Amino acid sequence: MTKVADEVQRGQKILGNRHVPATEIDKNLLNDLVNALSVENDVANNDEEIEDEMFLDIEGDLGEEELAKMIVAPPDTTPPESPTMMEDSVNWDNYDEMFCEDPQQLIDQITKEQEKSSSVLNIKNKTKRDHTLSEILSSERYYVDALEKLYALFVIPLRMGDTITTQTHEQLFKHLATIRQLNVKFLRQLEECYEPQAIQSIPQLFIKYANYFREYTNYINHYHIKNQLLSDELKTNVEFEEFCGKINQHLKAENARCTSLRGYLVMPVQRIPRYNLLLRDLLKRTPENHPEYKDLLRASNDINALADFINTKKQEKENQSRMLEVEKTYKLKGFASIHRKHEKDGNVVVRNKSCPLMLFNDCMLLVTPKKLHLLHYDDPMLNIRAGDSNNFVIELHRDEIVVDCNSHLIAESWLREINHLKLEYLKNNQSNPQHGVIDDVEEEEGFEEVEIRAGNLLKQGGIRKNWRRRWHVLTNKRMKYFDKKGGKVKGGYAIQPISSIKVGESHKYKMGFFVATSDRVYICKAND
Repeated sequence: MTKVADEVQRGQKILGNRHVPATEIDKNLLNDLVNALSVENDVANNDEEIEDEMFLDIEGDLGEEELAKMIVAPPDTTPPESPTMMEDSVNWDNYDEMFCEDPQQLIDQITKEQEKSSSVLNIKNKTKRDHTLSEILSSERYYVDALEKLYALFVIPLRMGDTITTQTHEQLFKHLATIRQLNVKFLRQLEECYEPQAIQSIPQLFIKYANYFREYTNYINHYHIKNQLLSDELKTNVEFEEFCGKINQHLKAENARCTSLRGYLVMPVQRIPRYNLLLRDLLKRTPENHPEYKDLLRASNDINALADFINTKKQEKENQSRMLEVEKTYKLKGFASIHRKHEKDGNVVVRNKSCPLMLFNDCMLLVTPKKLHLLHYDDPMLNIRAGDSNNFVIELHRDEIVVDCNSHLIAESWLREINHLKLEYLKNNQSNPQHGVIDDVEEEEGFEEVEIRAGNLLKQGGIRKNWRRRWHVLTNKRMKYFDKKGGKVKGGYAIQPISSIKVGESHKYKMGFFVATSDRVYICKAND
């Protein structure tokens, strides 16, 4: 054992004191270690012979006292007694097996250790893969059984009785029959895949049914209606509430995993995401050289794409429902455009009154007690800026609306969201402005607004046709007018959509000019 310990110490010194587990030592490292130890043994033997010769020469010339003074005790080479090194880093009991006389025997031993470790890893992975395969089948059986219970306990009894109306029954269980038939057939074929002489594999079956599972889209798109309808019926229909209560008690007595109608109705919504998780887990547990790996990868991608497709359609349906609700509530005919998307809504405070504020991809809607403000992002006179600590300001033509929020962070969030939506809309619709020039995009790209000229002009009103003196400021992008110099902005127009400019010729407009835009004709007069 002393010889082995010496070999271990010298081996560690050559390897830089690295303590490598046996299962991680490769053959090249072992060969290098054995060769190095052999060379060091040769050098050590030569050194001992030279020292012996030198000692004999000296011994003849010196006495015993002088010779004793020259002898120095050898350094202590005992391994350190640190618990960490003795117990965690090095297993000294096994080193007499590792560093043996025959290098080839050592290499063979380590190779066997590596193969054993790899075999254990494969067995563990195979066990987890088998568990996932078992879960795919067991979860599908439970799901189909739940659909059958839903039909037996709720759908059929409620259809035969008069607890709920026929219309309510149809909306509550709409598209459920299609899903039930689809998954009963899918389960039958899935069970065949587990037989020894199966015609198709599990991944191939999922690839085959990926398009059929799109039938879930209609059910999921109407689920929020079903959920709301169920809540309303439970609140208003006493007979229906009692019926559901009895069924719930029956299911609890049977120790069923699902004990309510709402729980059964949500199962189809969760099914496709469940398939997605199971296939991803199976793919993770399957080695790339497995014969089903390619089909499994395709099946996982197809079901993942299906989940994304269903989620997109669900968002579109929810957006459409929200648009129709806004159109009906505020009597905005044609507001629910197919291109308009709801982004955000909430309540803000305007003149100490709580007011709904809704953001869409192309406009914003602010409902105050006296007026409904529908503000389009491409209106050149629309400006949203920060106000005091807890508010922001909406400027449009002659209006200036101060919007108060509960905190500075909320006001900043609204302002950031509005400007982001405005910028995105303007970038995507530069060639087709509806209300004016897209000047905010120019500012974003580095074109600054520069004042060209300013002064007083008489301007004719657009409705009452009276003349008022206004302070006008002409820039490289628009003309704006104020009630006075440095005062409140009263309106303006952008330069880009101007269709024509004409100087007045009649005596009435001798010192005036006409500016025609897509909205109206602006008439102004100068003093001379």
